[in-house]
Amino acid sequence: MGVGTYDRSKVQKMTVKRKVSKAEAEAISTITGFALTPQTEGADLLRKYQQLRPDQRTAVARLLDVMLAEGKASGQ
Repeated sequence: MGVGTYDRSKVQKMTVKRKVSKAEAEAISTITGFALTPQTEGADLLRKYQQLRPDQRTAVARLLDVMLAEGKASGQ
């Protein structure tokens, strides 16, 4: 007593929680017109930095200063 036919794999994809591939997300974005939310490395690094203790933040700041100075010295 069903209406039409259906593809079991399509039904499975629609009814079970699963990860979506990048290609699928891009296709959904194109079809629906909703923009993909970009994952930014900076946001992840900021979140991790905010979880550090103050002394650890100081160490990270010093390390960044040294790395940036080395980059400038080498012309990067």
